[in-house]
Amino acid sequence: MMTDFGRVRLLRTSFAFLIVSLSIVFILWGVWIYGGRYDDQGNRNRYCGNEAD
Repeated sequence: MMTDFGRVRLLRTSFAFLIVSLSIVFILWGVWIYGGRYDDQGNRNRYCGNEAD
């Protein structure tokens, strides 16, 4: 009985860790796209210009 409970808790913990890691990857991917791809639409000053400050 305790082994099944431990297995369920381990599975739930690994599933939660997988969800957290996937959400972090999606957030970083969205930031990379927003910072990299959208520079071609005139937002280059946010990266190329502000570094001189």
